[in-house]
Amino acid sequence: MDDAVVAAALDHATGVINSHLSVRYKLPLATMPAFLKAAAIDLAVYRIANTADRLTNEMRQRYEDHIRHLERIADGKAGLGFEDSAPDDGEPTSDATASGRAYSFKSIRA
Repeated sequence: MDDAVVAAALDHATGVINSHLSVRYKLPLATMPAFLKAAAIDLAVYRIANTADRLTNEMRQRYEDHIRHLERIADGKAGLGFEDSAPDDGEPTSDATASGRAYSFKSIRA
């Protein structure tokens, strides 16, 4: 698999995740919950498989489950699972870092 395709899919996944998290949390997060790493990977796999016509029902279901969970977080019905990531205080947030991502491919792989 081409690294550029994977990087583009992870960028897209990061954008989707950040758009939901930024409703309630300041980004970038100080600590990356494991479920967000899994979500980023599954969202990226979905995007790659969808464009390569290799999408399975399991990939689609994982994608939909992660989107629903992210929506629950944005709606305040779920959290990140640790206390040191306090909800946003209403100030405008930025989901950008020097690389344009709140977390990187390298941090997802860790």
